[in-house]
Amino acid sequence: MVRKRPPTNALFGAATAFIEDHLGDPALSPAMIADNLFVSVRQLHARFRAESTTVGTYIRGRRLEEMRHALLEPRNANVSVAMLGARFGFHDASHLSKAFKVRYGMSPAMYRRTHGWI
Repeated sequence: MVRKRPPTNALFGAATAFIEDHLGDPALSPAMIADNLFVSVRQLHARFRAESTTVGTYIRGRRLEEMRHALLEPRNANVSVAMLGARFGFHDASHLSKAFKVRYGMSPAMYRRTHGWI
């Protein structure tokens, strides 16, 4: 008899909820997540692999998505890209710019000018 994977991945759900709650923490890492969920880093990575992603890819993707939304908020019009990036765990402006450009095809500043309120 072939056993099927359950439709929900409880550890994955708990890990992604933890990530959401700590998205701006620059110390957010697989080890931090695993420690807080009382699992091994290896087990954490296995759960993310079962969802066809990695912990790092998931964190970076969520940070970039939140950054993109923040750039479009009129209330953030006078907040620098670097300051917005720091809110989401990007404490190196050049790293943020490169990652954002890979994901969205332009720098955060250009994205803001093209799609935002400025």
